Amino acid sequence: MRAVIKTGPGKGNVSLTQAPRPTPGRGEALIEIKAVGVCGTDVEIYEGNFPTSIPVILGHEFAGVVAELGSGVEGVSVGERVVAENTAGACMSCELCRRGLSHICPQKRAYGSESDGCMADYICLAASMLHPIPDGLNDEEAALTEPLAVVNRGVVERIDIKPESSVVILGAGAIGLFALQVCRLCGASDIILAGTARDAKTRFPAGARLGADRLVDVEQENLREVVAERTGGRGADFVIEASGSPAAVREALHLAGRSKVISAIGLASQEVCLDWDLAVIKEIDIKFSKSSSNMSWRRALSMLQSGRVNAQELITHRYALEDWEKAILAMRSGEAIKSVLTL
Repeated sequence: MRAVIKTGPGKGNVSLTQAPRPTPGRGEALIEIKAVGVCGTDVEIYEGNFPTSIPVILGHEFAGVVAELGSGVEGVSVGERVVAENTAGACMSCELCRRGLSHICPQKRAYGSESDGCMADYICLAASMLHPIPDGLNDEEAALTEPLAVVNRGVVERIDIKPESSVVILGAGAIGLFALQVCRLCGASDIILAGTARDAKTRFPAGARLGADRLVDVEQENLREVVAERTGGRGADFVIEASGSPAAVREALHLAGRSKVISAIGLASQEVCLDWDLAVIKEIDIKFSKSSSNMSWRRALSMLQSGRVNAQELITHRYALEDWEKAILAMRSGEAIKSVLTL
């Protein structure tokens, strides 16, 4: 089968090559891939800035069709359209897994970075990870279930956005734009979407269409002043850090109001220094959010099927698997909100 594989450390060392087609073992399903979303993590792996197992097949956002079942699988049928949680390798028996937190199990080996991913013709995964794709949801939209599930974990489950809240979203990529829509669904009344000049062409216009109340290019405006003006000097009720920028992480403490909440979703891929005393003095709650839970996937599929969250707005570039590098470079440049590979 064809597969996009990271073959060595450092920048590059990624190629489309032939790999053995996997065979499902007990409890597993072989899935034929139909569409793959390209993520910022894929870009970081391409650049050599994200820890990976090597060699590894890239990709962790997909929609596919069950092609073959291993022994002992129930509740899944050959020919069924599916997406899959990223809980590969989770032990399902430790205290975390038993509490429904298999996405942070120490034994988890995330597919697309720590185990083989979906940027290939086929992927083999535990059948317990699969979710059926609802009727009316096409493969491209379904492939974006994973980033929406990540947002649901960080916004709905970790910080519980309240109606009439003021929200600042740092980062105007796919995670930020999904967060914008979820915050609106939760009843937020004033949402500021902050980014940089590279977001002006594509991402900010999408943010405006999706309901942002204010767009801020932090290279042109003082975000603290904008937030103070719109909140009467109190600061935002919620700040969602979706960029992974160390500067944005530090700024979040200044934007949140006293006794308010920050949701940390973005990965910085480096150590970040915080003004600890400021966080203590303001008694800010910082909720870190990793990956996605089973419930966040179920919510994401429902949101997409109903149209309450718009995934098509985020899909700006489409490529064949052979053009995987163009898809990654479009993401790296900021030209694309979301690149999707179709197989």
